Amino acid sequence: MITLPYNIGGDIRDAIDKYRKENNMPEPKEVTDLGVYKRRNTFFEYEFKYVKDLNIKKETLEYINLFSDLKSIKIDTSDIIDSSTINGLLKEFTNIEKLYIKGQNGLDFLNLNHLTNLKELKLISNRSLNKIDGLDKLNSLKTFTFYDNNSFIDEKNLCKKISDFSNKDIKCDVDVLYMPTLQKNKFDEYNITWSENIGSLNDKITYSTKELEIALNKAKAIISNYIKPTDTNKEKFAILYQWMCENVRYDYGSLKSNNSHIKNGVRIGKETGANGTYNGLIYNQCVCEGYSKTMQLLLKLCDIKSYDVGCLISENRSSLVSINGKSKVNQGDHSIIKVNLDGKFYYTDTTWDAGRYQRNDERKYFLLSKKDISKDHLLTNENSNIALESISKQEFNKLMKFAGERVKSVNEKLEAEGKTLKGKLNDCINNLEVLRQDYGIIGIQIEELMERNAKYKLRNFQEQYEKLTNERDSIGKEIAKLYKDKETYKQTIEIAKQNNHRKIIVDVHKLTGIEVTPIKEYIYEPSIKGLNATLKDKVELMNDQRNINTKLEELCTEGKINYKTYLEYKKEISLEYEKLISKAPYEKKINNTQSINKPKENNQNITKPKENNQSEIKPKVEKIETIPIEFEKAYKFFKDDFNDKGYDEEDIDRLLEPEKFANKPKKIDKKTEVWNKIKPLIKDNEEIDYYYLITKILDEEIEKNEKAENIERRRRIM
Repeated sequence: MITLPYNIGGDIRDAIDKYRKENNMPEPKEVTDLGVYKRRNTFFEYEFKYVKDLNIKKETLEYINLFSDLKSIKIDTSDIIDSSTINGLLKEFTNIEKLYIKGQNGLDFLNLNHLTNLKELKLISNRSLNKIDGLDKLNSLKTFTFYDNNSFIDEKNLCKKISDFSNKDIKCDVDVLYMPTLQKNKFDEYNITWSENIGSLNDKITYSTKELEIALNKAKAIISNYIKPTDTNKEKFAILYQWMCENVRYDYGSLKSNNSHIKNGVRIGKETGANGTYNGLIYNQCVCEGYSKTMQLLLKLCDIKSYDVGCLISENRSSLVSINGKSKVNQGDHSIIKVNLDGKFYYTDTTWDAGRYQRNDERKYFLLSKKDISKDHLLTNENSNIALESISKQEFNKLMKFAGERVKSVNEKLEAEGKTLKGKLNDCINNLEVLRQDYGIIGIQIEELMERNAKYKLRNFQEQYEKLTNERDSIGKEIAKLYKDKETYKQTIEIAKQNNHRKIIVDVHKLTGIEVTPIKEYIYEPSIKGLNATLKDKVELMNDQRNINTKLEELCTEGKINYKTYLEYKKEISLEYEKLISKAPYEKKINNTQSINKPKENNQNITKPKENNQSEIKPKVEKIETIPIEFEKAYKFFKDDFNDKGYDEEDIDRLLEPEKFANKPKKIDKKTEVWNKIKPLIKDNEEIDYYYLITKILDEEIEKNEKAENIERRRRIM
């Protein structure tokens, strides 16, 4: 028998009991006879082969050789285990299928090259982890979790790997802050969820791609509206800090409802959502950790590195010391942000300063040194290079004046735009996205309430049910109104757009002297005793468009119209001629070999007799099919507008300028392929619109490909 310390023996006995239960193995009598207490730390040697899953502590490492059949390793302990120890451990257990490492601030590098059988990998809140080797060797991987590892360096390549994982049906749960980078890659949104670590609650908030996109779009709009490329990093930080102080309020109501946002007595948004980015950006209400997470995402979009820092708070330093004493503090009950500006780390308590600003008090927690912030914040797990001094009072006043003026001017501009039809339409669309999410969340709560009532017969079921359904119906009415408003705004904008388009066409005619019209000339027609219009063909219309653009360019160069007007006129002319050219006839050529009004010969129906002893022998001529010149011309038009229609530029260039691609492998002859599909559609003696037929064929092909992609995606989900 082997006796182990009680603090690790209990975990090992639990692992053995779990294995026996899963495999319907009764406990041997000799183990039972050990008694309740002794069996917790006393083992027969053969029992260790039943230990498949193990949560490893620092003390466990001394006995690690006893567990040769481990399939799952978990390292989630307050003990700090360094990189060399963890990597050495993984080198010994190369057959493990699950690896979970959380909160190991001593881990800065992880080597996974030996773990080719790994199926599940979870790396969470390892704040010193900056590099991983061997992700590309994990060919058996099914699940990948990676968030709150704030020091990771090679984010770009990691996001490429996550994108590859998602497209291989590997389920990924990744940090919210990676979404802006991942959006640059093609990923399968059905295989990715997005998480924020909630340190103060030892929990996380998880979002779907759609939910996070709503918050991210709001964040991008804030950056686009308030930040200029010429702003320094300190100015950017000051502007975002000012925006937070003006727009985000502390969600006191959430403190009574598991940190969830409450509206009319009903939870809206995620559970513990007040600690996250979504509530800060969408509801403009959150708690301290929500302020930090929101700032982190906004700064991320400005390429400014920042971290949320847990801390304990008090009015005086002596109280803080007595709270902490000599024990280790993991997270704390408050969150602030640490930001890297010009190579120096500063601390800012956005939560407290926002409250002070909203009460018209002086703000005093902006870009402080570690020493200054520590006067009433006890920081946890902080040992990085920190600015020795806070910014000066003079610099603070300068930045606050700059940020205040910027935010005020942008707010005035946005307020004016919000009164326009386009602004109202955008507000409708944004509000609809949020309300649809809220409607769905309340629906889930109603289902959960009904399930609980079916099991436990809740006393206040009817009251809770009515409260939820009333709020859901209220949101439903808001959604219906917004849909109606949305359609009204869209129709009104479309009418205004058409009127503006017609006005520009008239203005262009006056400026250039060239009339934008499909009519070539009017000819008197005796049969109708009136004028009959002859239409321009496609080539003539294209020449008109080219001449108008040349004239507009000359007018812009001479300063008679400004560049913005030039671009607007050119765009509207392009739209108008696109419609005219699509309906115009092709240029027609008369076949010179064809006789016109040739009289019939009198003997044209008489068959010439065969000569004696000679049979009529006709030489066998191989028929070479030629593509009509009209089809060739129609296909060439795609050279100019393939970008708008989604066709492959290289395919068209190969047909028109093959010499450019002499040394490249030739792709399939798309033109011939399209022609072969069009031939069966052609009827004799019928005028043919080749341009329309080509468009129809290629659009059907694109739609077919998109359907195939969607079917394949649904198949993977199911």
